[in-house]
Parts: sequence; C-alpha cells; structure tokens
Amino acid sequence: PPPPRVFYEVFRSILDRHDVDDIRIQITAFDAPEWPFSDTAYVMTTAAPDEVSSWFPAELRPDRVSKASLDESHEPYDVADGFDVVECWWD
Repeated sequence: PPPPRVFYEVFRSILDRHDVDDIRIQITAFDAPEWPFSDTAYVMTTAAPDEVSSWFPAELRPDRVSKASLDESHEPYDVADGFDVVECWWD
C-alpha cells in the first residue's frame, strides 16, 4: 500500500478545493495500538459522489463513493449548510 504521506497529499489537495468544507477519517481498527487503520473517509462537499471519486488518482480511487450521513456512531459533527457528506470506502 502507499505510505500515509501519499494519502495525506491527496486529501490535502481535496481539502484545498473551494467546494470542500472538511474531511474526516473514520478509524475502523488498530493493527497495533500505535497504528490505526481506516477504510473510510468522509468528504463534506457540494460536489456529487462521481465528481469526488475523480479527485483521486486512479491507483488510490475508492472502491465505493456515495452520499452518506453521520449518525450517533460517529464523532458529533455539524455539516455546514449546503454541504453533503460523501463517503469514500476502500476494500
């Protein structure tokens, strides 16, 4: 897999877009206490899921990109007016 630096650079470029308000990464497991694992990122954006998918280089493109919502199982987060939550998931 690519090193964390590569994902950081991709997410940083997405976060710098005018149509993106925030990005949150869901920690889904810990391989070791000091090494968290994630397969899901949430992009708060006004863009459609297909467009969000195109922001990733082909080799890092998520397996599924779709509109989502943040429920009680997530950290409390107020999505800004006019923005949607787009879930990016890697298998």
